[in-house]
Amino acid sequence: MKADGHEPAIIAYAGLTGNALTYNGITIFPGGLHPYAQDIWIEHTRRFGANVCFTLTDSWVIETGSIPFGFKWIPWYPVDSFPMPPLVRDKLTAAYKRIAMSQYGVAQTREQGLDCYYVPHGVDTSVFAPMDKNEAREILKLPKDKYIIGTVAMNKGAFPSRKSFVEMISAFTLFKQKHPESIYLLHTLSGENMQGAVNFRDLCIQNGLEIGKDVIFTDPYFAHMTAPAEFMKQLYNSMDVFLLASMGEGFGIPIVEAQACGIPVIVGDWTAMSELCFSGHKIDKSDAFPFYYSQNAYQYLPRVEAIERKLNVEYMHPSSKIKARRGAEQYDANLVYEKYWKPVLKDIEENLQ
Repeated sequence: MKADGHEPAIIAYAGLTGNALTYNGITIFPGGLHPYAQDIWIEHTRRFGANVCFTLTDSWVIETGSIPFGFKWIPWYPVDSFPMPPLVRDKLTAAYKRIAMSQYGVAQTREQGLDCYYVPHGVDTSVFAPMDKNEAREILKLPKDKYIIGTVAMNKGAFPSRKSFVEMISAFTLFKQKHPESIYLLHTLSGENMQGAVNFRDLCIQNGLEIGKDVIFTDPYFAHMTAPAEFMKQLYNSMDVFLLASMGEGFGIPIVEAQACGIPVIVGDWTAMSELCFSGHKIDKSDAFPFYYSQNAYQYLPRVEAIERKLNVEYMHPSSKIKARRGAEQYDANLVYEKYWKPVLKDIEENLQ
């Protein structure tokens, strides 16, 4: 954006407090006392002299009632439910312009009579790229003779788990009974001594699984901090299949990262996941329970047997690594900028009022 003549700045509502700093020539403003910087974001925008303010977060957390007249708020937002929750619709109605991050989000936005642009997330496909599986496992000290199912997802929210951790662990338990050589590799926090998270220690005990042998967690420090990109590349490449059967995804970046490394995926055929499966399998919506949750909309809880069924199909007939990679290349960050961001920014700039 900067190279194209725009002057961007970032408001880091998490990870920076106290004062602004400059990184690669870009100003980064700190958050305030509000968890989403809404006590200070408008003043940051005004003092920087920005024409518009984009937000990359759930639109329903934005306190639109405090946005002054004439302030140009443009959310780049997820939609992870069916239909679009009323609260999300109401917040988006107050936006100057809207950018949906999935084709599913575009459809749901237009269903509400609102217009929007489409800009998907992008990944660096020069970093997330295929490498030798045995080499990756050797670096990470993972067994080379095991069938590895992997998941990268945040362990947040447990009643039920939006990432369907309980269902995925239960499905793995059934799968392992047929394929004893399999292990489940998780890049997430184990949930012990955490409120509002799945406690994997208890869950694995109840399923007869041993942590460190049947279920392996990556370095918990990396789950707290930003894991090095090279580590994530090795992690994905160590897998035989990537599993993420979430109840709903606004996008699902790890799904694309895994496929950029040539790893097929198993995801749900609902919300944004439907459009991000380039190689692998989608769990049919008929194999999931519609779950009406607090935002007055539905998400989908996959049946344990349906997840296990897809794992077995993938085990018996491995999906194409080439198709996974080719599909993910369409979401390369540089391509996304050229194909989507540039025309969107141009249109916004030319129509500023």
